[in-house]
Amino acid sequence: MPPLSAAAGSLRSRATFAFHDQVKKLEAAGRSIIHFELGEPDAVTPPLIVDAAVDALRRGETHYTGSGNLPQAIAAATKSELGFHPAREQIVIAPAVSFLYTVIRCVANPGDEVIIPEPAYPTYASVCEFQSVRPVPVAAREENGFRLDPRDVAAVCTGKTRLVIINSPGNPTGAVMSANEIRALSELCTQRGIYLLSDETYAQLCYDTPFSSPAAIDRCQLSSIIIRSFSKTYAMTGWRLGWGIGPSPLMQKVGQLLQMLISTVPPFIQEAGAVALQQGSKWVAGQVAEYRQRRDVIAAGLGILPGVTCVKPAGALYAFPNITGTGMTSAEFTAAALQRANVALLPGTAFGPAGEGYVRLCFATSLANCREGISRLQRAFGAG
Repeated sequence: MPPLSAAAGSLRSRATFAFHDQVKKLEAAGRSIIHFELGEPDAVTPPLIVDAAVDALRRGETHYTGSGNLPQAIAAATKSELGFHPAREQIVIAPAVSFLYTVIRCVANPGDEVIIPEPAYPTYASVCEFQSVRPVPVAAREENGFRLDPRDVAAVCTGKTRLVIINSPGNPTGAVMSANEIRALSELCTQRGIYLLSDETYAQLCYDTPFSSPAAIDRCQLSSIIIRSFSKTYAMTGWRLGWGIGPSPLMQKVGQLLQMLISTVPPFIQEAGAVALQQGSKWVAGQVAEYRQRRDVIAAGLGILPGVTCVKPAGALYAFPNITGTGMTSAEFTAAALQRANVALLPGTAFGPAGEGYVRLCFATSLANCREGISRLQRAFGAG
């Protein structure tokens, strides 16, 4: 066949999904596996959100454009949570990953640099590399609670830096950055003329530390850009719905590029999103309480495994224990957990080289599964 482009040659499957496929094969062969590897809520989308989509379909909301309810709901939710009402031209509706791709495409040229945390969601680096933009990792260190230190970010900024990406609450660590840390990064980026992209996928899932956003500082009019997603908050991972807010000139270009790539988000899905924002807060509060209970079970159980320590995650859906005391690498510990305990974890290296010595557990499964999974690990590795 004819050759592919160099960019296509750089593409790789996500380690998360590749490992999950391997685990599913073991399950099909008769193994009973506890799944901590995939970051997906066990809940299904609430009926009120599903009904909103069905009702919109029945009303004929099947064309390119919809009612406009979702942008209004986003603006109202932003006012309530972050204290400002974004203009319509600041809001872009798109799947969160598509928004991430287009923002980088619109702010960085080949050879430019984007600062990313590490360990982190692996798509940050891969989206940069696909566009010949250099990802510059900054370690989110365990001794700092896995929070990104603004001084470390400042130390790697160069004349080629176009964007800094933060993720709070974070995947895979569950870290939540403080208000002071967020303000310091916002001021750094504004002073240096660098965009600050805040991935706020897990903004509603905070258990201890209050959530802070750079958007509340500059109203997304100077350097701040935020990404939000319905996936984890409302158990809508399959709906592929999210939004972004940023400076109007940038959002105009992002929107134009998205028109080329995806045309639009189906209007019946947008209607479901509007109802989620307008009526879903009680359901979300219940989920947060449930996740907090699961988090507590996982963190306490990991803490008594020999050679394992765990910073209690302040948010998101993940624990990121340090397993260096076991004498095993991340890959070895993950393999041992699967073989000895029938428990599926992810090696920390799936989130960058700084993840060596760690594994990730997602506690977005049932409380019963959390307890059983921890019990299996304790039986397999012993309990201190």
